[in-house]
Amino acid sequence: MRALIRISAAIGLALSGAIVSAAERVEVDRIEITGVRLLDRTEVEAALELTAGDVFERVRVIKSAENLQEAYRLRGYESVRIQTQLLRTPVSRAGRAKPRSEFETVLHFTVTEGDPTHVAEVEVIPVGIAPGSPLDRYWQRSRSRLLGTISLQAGSVLQQDRVATSRRALQDALASDEFIGAKVLDVKAVPIEARRVRLEFRVELGDRVKFGFRGNHALSRSELAAMIEELRQRGLGKDYIPLIRERIEQAYAALGYARARISTQTYEEAKTQERLVRFHIQEGARTLWASIRFDGQVEFSNETLLREFMARASEGIQKGIYVEKEVEAGAERVAEWMRSQGYQSSRIVTVHHEFDGKGRVNLVIYLFEGVQTRVRRIDVSGSEVASPEEIRSQLGIAEGQPFDPFALSHGIEVLKRSFAEQGYLHYAILNEAQDADPQLVTYLDDNRLVDISLQIREGRQYKVSRIEVEGLQGTREHIVVRELELRPGDVIRDSLVTRSEQKLRRLGIFSSAAIRLADDPDEPGSKVVRVLVAEGTPGLYGGGIGFRNDLGIRVFGQVGYSNLWKENHQLGLTASVNHRILNSFCATNACFLEYQTSLAYTWPWFAGDEITFRPRVSVDNIRYRLFDAATLSLGAAFERRIFKSPLVVAAFAYNLERTIQSNSANVEDNQTLVLGYVMPSIRVDTRDNALAPTRGFFAQASFEYAAPWLGSRGYPPTGDQFPVSYTRFQTRSDLFVPIGSSVVWYLSFRSGYALNLATPPASDPNNANYAIPLVKQFALGGVGSLRGFGEQELTAQSTAIRGTLTYVNYRTQLDLPFSGAMKFGPFLDAANLNVDSFSFGDLKYGAGIGFHYQSPIGPVNFDWGFRLRPPPTPTQDVQQFYFSIGVI
Repeated sequence: MRALIRISAAIGLALSGAIVSAAERVEVDRIEITGVRLLDRTEVEAALELTAGDVFERVRVIKSAENLQEAYRLRGYESVRIQTQLLRTPVSRAGRAKPRSEFETVLHFTVTEGDPTHVAEVEVIPVGIAPGSPLDRYWQRSRSRLLGTISLQAGSVLQQDRVATSRRALQDALASDEFIGAKVLDVKAVPIEARRVRLEFRVELGDRVKFGFRGNHALSRSELAAMIEELRQRGLGKDYIPLIRERIEQAYAALGYARARISTQTYEEAKTQERLVRFHIQEGARTLWASIRFDGQVEFSNETLLREFMARASEGIQKGIYVEKEVEAGAERVAEWMRSQGYQSSRIVTVHHEFDGKGRVNLVIYLFEGVQTRVRRIDVSGSEVASPEEIRSQLGIAEGQPFDPFALSHGIEVLKRSFAEQGYLHYAILNEAQDADPQLVTYLDDNRLVDISLQIREGRQYKVSRIEVEGLQGTREHIVVRELELRPGDVIRDSLVTRSEQKLRRLGIFSSAAIRLADDPDEPGSKVVRVLVAEGTPGLYGGGIGFRNDLGIRVFGQVGYSNLWKENHQLGLTASVNHRILNSFCATNACFLEYQTSLAYTWPWFAGDEITFRPRVSVDNIRYRLFDAATLSLGAAFERRIFKSPLVVAAFAYNLERTIQSNSANVEDNQTLVLGYVMPSIRVDTRDNALAPTRGFFAQASFEYAAPWLGSRGYPPTGDQFPVSYTRFQTRSDLFVPIGSSVVWYLSFRSGYALNLATPPASDPNNANYAIPLVKQFALGGVGSLRGFGEQELTAQSTAIRGTLTYVNYRTQLDLPFSGAMKFGPFLDAANLNVDSFSFGDLKYGAGIGFHYQSPIGPVNFDWGFRLRPPPTPTQDVQQFYFSIGVI
């Protein structure tokens, strides 16, 4: 019988007499819960100690009821009651030659939630403060502020999780006021009337302390204060001075100041009851090591061990700086390496350090090498799907080789994952436990040899019998099913389960999505794929404000809905508005309010096979360097993911745009254009993060073709309309290369080629209208392409492009850690723009340095670029600053 938990409403505790005797050994066929309004399905399932199909146990039933009661108590429902009954109900079972009546066992939970307990008053009560004292005056000033940190206020439901959160917030607020030893002693809920309590937070302030430092150079005052703050957050008691002194000494030792000494002076201020603790620091010189020698080895030479030590040592040790803990850590890594070479009993005995007369340290690392252990034999039994040779090849160890237990453990995990990927979900090594007989590893000949014996149980290869979706409140079930990479009859693979969960979460309509596998009693060797989802809020809105020195102030907003018609159709409206400050774009023409708006619709699985249909309408009003353009665009694109790993997406789009060009120095360019074009494109993405990548590759290419038969034509201020026809190809490739743990090298190549296809009439072969439209010409310069040059400084917009227009753009940059979330790095940009010719060697260069900081109000970016080649003319700037903050 299929497992089922049915929740009709919501949950309290009294175990009543059951109609079925608890002495019988019966299986629970079904669990029903009524009365639940407050808890969701996930919380209820987590509280139950048994599920449908389990044998009825009274203890587990009582525990389930207690769990439900505790879940309600945490939410403030102190009077909740839960009753249970075990019933047998008749059920008609068809599918036989003659239907017959059967019974099923139902465990029924009846929940009476009752009314919640509310908070009537909230009070913070200090302990041990004398009336009229400086601390009492401080308390009177701070009381209202401390009360404000408590999320529970009068009228709130008494939820225990909010009580705990408020207690932590109050503790943090006390710690931020320079109190040492301040703590919340307890929280009491004092009844004042039926289901109303006064919540009392009793606090002890401790000592109010300020800290000072003298003699510190290697560590700044802010770094020392941060160490104290870290200790304060962890909790400091009355013995805080030696703890802080020890922490500072450890910090100096980690920098190589092994002889740093710290003393303290304490001053008491009677009037304010404050204590000043001053740390006097004698840093001394940074300690260097002079030599490192190993002793106690037989098979390994000192040179070999020193090479392995330096390869695993910290950066400071490699630079010759002596740090005791880092030396010990490096020595332990050498011992681990020796064990991987078969010397299982090798260990570090001690590290001896001796200062010479020059303040340097000579190190002797004493170790015990032991004997080498080799693999004599690897036996495999119980494997039918794979041969013993295939099993051995996945273990990562071989007969006759040194025995590495870490490699064996890793190989066993690889073996399990490999078979789980083939549907053998219960694949196991039976003798993996230490007390197994025979043992997995048997040592022989005084630990010089080992025999490895693998007793394998493959189990069944599980397949999908059916798919059940639970938790939908309106979304169509096929929306979930089509995203799954598992179908009935498929072999269950871990990777398919994981990818299916990821795809469900990416839909944006579920607050949670998980896949569980359950045995199917009707089909042995099969699993029921249970998809558990919880629908989230499909609507979204957001916005922000930012500033860029070329665009001026920019305001951005968006609103959308992600589950139209309950079919995961999405509708989104985005808009941005900016007003430039006075610059080269609007030196002759007044700056106006620029805007970009877009209304887009997304229809997933439009034509099956994961094809997405994206119609869009947008309205833009933009200032270019030499002209203005107001555009109304209608477009539709079909998009499909070709490969999943690496991610490859192909698209085909048609766009119809109406653009009004104005304020151009060339009067003939002040015209209206209707551009109809098709644009196939492809995108490849292997980056680890689309917003802040640290490794991976991104590339995209597009081909744009416009012709009169697609709707392209132009309307000059005077005269007849003219045809517009061109092709435009663009490509971009970005590579992110990690260097070490925190440095990223960015390289980018971008290029484009445009070709005019419109042929002017023989009577007017130089007609400027028969050219590539200005809005489709390439322009380079500025923060997005060639730093050190002005925005769109490399442009051909003053020229009628009757032939071809090309560009090339190279960019490279190092992102280096600077401080916290701030990064900086040098950059080099190169680009060129040619008319009807392409000169690869005649590039223009810009270089400089950039600072980037992820602040709480948005990213802050500052780039300082210098024009390298060609040299600037007297009318051109040698350098350019690019600054932005917030949404850009």
